[in-house]
Amino acid sequence: MLKIFFFLISVIYAQDEIIEAENAPLQLKQSILELNSIDPKNYTNVVEEARTKITKYIEFKKRVCNGEFSVAVTNSPDLLAQGRRKLNRAERKVCFKELEKFQVDFIESMYNARKSFLEFLHRERLEKLEESKAIALKKLGISFENKK
Repeated sequence: MLKIFFFLISVIYAQDEIIEAENAPLQLKQSILELNSIDPKNYTNVVEEARTKITKYIEFKKRVCNGEFSVAVTNSPDLLAQGRRKLNRAERKVCFKELEKFQVDFIESMYNARKSFLEFLHRERLEKLEESKAIALKKLGISFENKK
């Protein structure tokens, strides 16, 4: 199996964390999966952090796929098979397909997280509405009891 290592840029800066380019997809895919199960109370912070990291990675990956960086292709992690070069057309096509799948997964997870958050807000507001109704009915009952 052909493995591509990116030498020109070996790290991606995502907020205060440094994510190594090799491990970035795995770490970010894990972040995407975690979006599906976040606590709605922490939605805003978690989603903003994930969105920032993932957006930076997507921009980096687009540049890689567009051939802006030289790469070294190896057959094994230890052995360099070829020197630095640009991605060929087939490799670029694979790169963009991987990027597309990554973005689709991200969009699906963001949708699910947002849907859960909105359902949480809806439940909270319905509970407040029920409380308001109970208070209003109680006040109405008290006001009519005083008139009897």
